[in-house]
Amino acid sequence: MDPKSIPGLAHFLEHMLFLGTDKFPVENEYFRYLNDHGGYSNAETYDDQTVYYFSIEPTYLDGALERFSEFFKSPRFNESCLDRELNAVDNEFGSLLNSDIWRIEQVVKYLSNSTHVSNKFIVGNKETLEINPKLMGINVRDELIRFYTNYYSSNIMKLAIIGNESLSELEDIVIKYFSDIKDKNIKLMDRDETNPLNTLIGYLLRIKSINVQTTLSIIFPITYQIPLNEYDPSYYITEMLNSKTEDSLFEYIKLKGWADRLSVSCSSYKSGFSYLLIETNLTNEGKDNLIPIINAIFYTIKLLKKSKLDINFFKQLQQITDIDFKYSSQKSAVSLIHNIVYYSQYYQCKPEEILKVNYLLKEMKINYIKEILDLLEPNNMFIILSQPNFDTLKYNQIFNNEVILNNTNDNEGIHEEQYEIFLKEKYFGTEYNLQEIPKCFINKLHHINSSVILDGMDIKLPSYNKYIPTDFTIYYPIIEPQEYPMTLFNSLQEFIKYNQIGILSNQNEYNDLNVTDKIPDILGSIYYIPAHNISVPKSLINIRLIFPNINNIGDIISDVPYEFINNLSKYKIVILSQLLSLSLQLSLSSILSLSNKVGTTVLINSLFSYNYDGTPYGMEIFIDGFSHKIPLILYEFAHNLNNSSEFIKKYFNHAYDFLMKSLNNKILHSKPYKQCLMFNFGIFTKDYITPNKLLEELTNIKYQDIIHFSKIISKYSKLDGIIVGNYTPRYSVAIIKKFLEIIGNVNYLNQIPDMNFTSDIDLLIYKEKQNLDKLSNNTLLNRSGQTKENMNTNKITSKSANIHMENHLLNYNLLNDTNVKDTLISTEISNNKLPIFVNMYEMLDIYSLPGKYKNFYYFNKCTDLEDLNSAVTLILPITYCTVSNISLGLVDILFSEKFFSDLRTKQQLGYIVNSSPGNFGNIILYYLFTVQSSQYDVKYITERILDFYENKFIIRNIDMESFELARKSIISQLKIPPRSLGEIKSIYLSGIVMKRFDFNWKEIRINYLQNLKYEEFIEWKNYLLKKLKIIYQMVL
Repeated sequence: MDPKSIPGLAHFLEHMLFLGTDKFPVENEYFRYLNDHGGYSNAETYDDQTVYYFSIEPTYLDGALERFSEFFKSPRFNESCLDRELNAVDNEFGSLLNSDIWRIEQVVKYLSNSTHVSNKFIVGNKETLEINPKLMGINVRDELIRFYTNYYSSNIMKLAIIGNESLSELEDIVIKYFSDIKDKNIKLMDRDETNPLNTLIGYLLRIKSINVQTTLSIIFPITYQIPLNEYDPSYYITEMLNSKTEDSLFEYIKLKGWADRLSVSCSSYKSGFSYLLIETNLTNEGKDNLIPIINAIFYTIKLLKKSKLDINFFKQLQQITDIDFKYSSQKSAVSLIHNIVYYSQYYQCKPEEILKVNYLLKEMKINYIKEILDLLEPNNMFIILSQPNFDTLKYNQIFNNEVILNNTNDNEGIHEEQYEIFLKEKYFGTEYNLQEIPKCFINKLHHINSSVILDGMDIKLPSYNKYIPTDFTIYYPIIEPQEYPMTLFNSLQEFIKYNQIGILSNQNEYNDLNVTDKIPDILGSIYYIPAHNISVPKSLINIRLIFPNINNIGDIISDVPYEFINNLSKYKIVILSQLLSLSLQLSLSSILSLSNKVGTTVLINSLFSYNYDGTPYGMEIFIDGFSHKIPLILYEFAHNLNNSSEFIKKYFNHAYDFLMKSLNNKILHSKPYKQCLMFNFGIFTKDYITPNKLLEELTNIKYQDIIHFSKIISKYSKLDGIIVGNYTPRYSVAIIKKFLEIIGNVNYLNQIPDMNFTSDIDLLIYKEKQNLDKLSNNTLLNRSGQTKENMNTNKITSKSANIHMENHLLNYNLLNDTNVKDTLISTEISNNKLPIFVNMYEMLDIYSLPGKYKNFYYFNKCTDLEDLNSAVTLILPITYCTVSNISLGLVDILFSEKFFSDLRTKQQLGYIVNSSPGNFGNIILYYLFTVQSSQYDVKYITERILDFYENKFIIRNIDMESFELARKSIISQLKIPPRSLGEIKSIYLSGIVMKRFDFNWKEIRINYLQNLKYEEFIEWKNYLLKKLKIIYQMVL
């Protein structure tokens, strides 16, 4: 716990532990070791604990633990590091200044009970860690050592390790490195029984937000919930109130046009308090109906209190948590290890139960649920209203003339007008206003009667969730393993051959398995791959609906006016695809919510990215979850798409309002370093679409435009995508066929042959092969007569994949020195003069950079006038080829940690300091250096980046050992198998979308790196550096 006199000390200590120990005194030794062996590290300081974690290649775990353990035995606290790391903490604080989440949380902490442990400023800054301590005569280094001595004790630490070693071997490693950490017999403070939020009960807290979004939050302090974790009574309540089903609270305020989001959650803190939060994002119309929204919330709470507690609903929640745990996707080692130590600090449970502790729901404790419900009262709440300005929703506007329904009490009636006093929070400078909620309004809420329908409120509580899966059949035994994705057509043919020969009886049941040799377009553009290595009853479907070429309008004009098609531009297509995606999300909010509760993720997105990747425009549906219910969700989406006019009429204003706010936030409140990245994309292409242009286009969109657009997408779009997981090829075809039927895409539908595509036959085949396994002593014949044991020797490869390796080792095809652009503005930094400004989003053709210049500078003003940060990116553009793409990965390992260590750890330029490779539309590769700072101007930042580039990046001699470590590290990372269906999709989808079909790109890279010689890499680097142009993007 931070001392009151030095807020942020625990966070400062977290930073200092990374900067050298007695055994490893070099400051960056820990980070260097992790970087050299494919690892990374981080730490997080909370109100009541600090969590340290890292990952590393399995072979090097011992060395990493040796370095890591010294943090807790012999940190050096070098005085030479104090000032620098203090700047790092201050820079981190500076990067959070415009975060609404941090700003609101700090205001609430500041106004909460001043004696509670949670009432503090945990980040720290220069004022709290240097200026104020000096004024009080406090030596901060001494306080760091005192804090470390007092609280870093083995008896209150938790350690978790995941490795390839056996448990006994891991235990030996732990004893070896951690057994000598001192046990100081620290006793933690007793939990404070008082909820610190009680001081805010009865108040309206209005906070000025950064983002263009008004949010209403109602908070109820409740009894401490962590000791009740195995019963989790709050879960029942939050699920009841958070329902998105028809006739739910959310559906009511959404259809009224008042809100586009509702969230109900319970949060608990180890320091001893909990609260229940109801939060909703208001539309413009919602801001004018704040009181009716609050009325609706309390109407629903009253309804829940008066209803009989539903044991069947609770059993449904138990079923969901059991399924979620049993079939949860494999997490990364870092994520798993983080959860283990975090949960072990919070919950009292046996070590073997720690992985399930967050899934426990043993039984329904009615008294615990009622205890929370009794606290959901108007006289036990406070309200937070975060709004971008205080000119609207003033206190007296909100509550003026609020007369309750029953005028029997003395304090009911019209409240007295109050004057508004605006204050500023101490650390973030957040403006806020705190005033009592009128007692007349509190009493009005008390008198809301759930038995009476008020203002058309027909709100109901949820019941059965039809998206809970009940069929967990795993069909992998009847699906031949594939090394790479195949077209759905080819996979179907292989499946039929495989199973017709494999079945020894009842051949007549499978007569309809034959399929035409003609490849339908739709079955050639959807790719398929099972996931034998994961083997869970889950699948993933990602279908992209690509807007057709408007130059070939054909039959489209029979459905859509020619004037609409004639006036289409890429900006209009992007805006309409975003509006249609948002409208469909809103229309399917019930389905998205219910499916998400049972571990199924559903995303409906526009096919557009500011980081131009060369993909066409349109929209996509992505579903990742249990195979049993995915078709049902997909067909619901298809139905709404084909009947979109009905739903667009309801949700067009919502979608329009949401997109307007989103674009304004991106333009006005993006962080400077993100603005740099955005401007970088604009440099490389004439096709770059800016948020400014989209906002301009949005203002011209009419309701009828999206109706026309949805018809084109539904009936005439081109389709591609991928199906991964537990579906057979034949059932995958059935799903696609049904999807096409529902959306009315007749052109594709007519290409699919008439077959019995139901899953019943797949189930018969599955059972037949199970019986065959028993009869043949677990030896299963495949189509070639091979046994199950050697079945994988002949892997199927994609017949339509163009898999090859470019021979570009010496043919670099680097930037051209001719064709100077007349509009290009270039200059050099000299004589301490800054370059002149260029227009925002000035387009730069890197193939036409003039040969006489090497450096090109682009300046832009930060669009967020209140953001004190500046940012600079230095870009090294390179023509795309496989060799350069692979080699840039080596460059990243060799230089990224050094760049971070030099410019952040040593020079303390800013909190955000990083370097990384990237590619733009698979046309241009680049290596990017980024720095964002609240302390230095762009000139100084640019000079420091350039100094690193010229004196470390260019001339540094890369020794053979470093090269070998980097090469082996990348190979090791490439060999890690995917842990989830989503990872499988991410490996292959780009090859489908970009029509490269390079599904073996990992093997290509591994093969190249295994044969790459040190001399060849140095030759590539040296030749490249002679030709490189350097582009600077700066945001002031």
